[in-house]
Amino acid sequence: MDGYRLVMRHFGWKVTSVFIATLLWIAIWWDMIEKRGDSAQDQGPLGTRVYEDIPIIVLKRASDTNRFVLEPSAASVKLKANSALLEKTLVSDLRVSANLIDVPRTNQFLVPLELDVPARLEVEFLKPRATEVRIIENQNFAEQ
Repeated sequence: MDGYRLVMRHFGWKVTSVFIATLLWIAIWWDMIEKRGDSAQDQGPLGTRVYEDIPIIVLKRASDTNRFVLEPSAASVKLKANSALLEKTLVSDLRVSANLIDVPRTNQFLVPLELDVPARLEVEFLKPRATEVRIIENQNFAEQ
């Protein structure tokens, strides 16, 4: 009889604690299932995709009033990643830039291109690797 009295004493609290523990276990289990699903999408089949005619962005000082012509003015990028991720990646997510902040004092020169891509994307190639810059107008108002 002592065992029965021990089990039945505060029975409502015991049932409540088992119920809360079960809900907590289900919540943790559900979270693990969702995370496993997210990581499974990242581990799908790998693919490659070529993005062409990405405009080259010119980075220069605000005080630099020179006008530039880039040849070529666009680039191509080949990326490797999960196929689903490549399908979601747009040309606007990729950034190809030419840094003209510290350029030579000549009217024509080559500048290496820099590429910024979203995380989890691997760059296979960037073509061209550099762009030719020609200054077509040299008006530096800061010197006047």
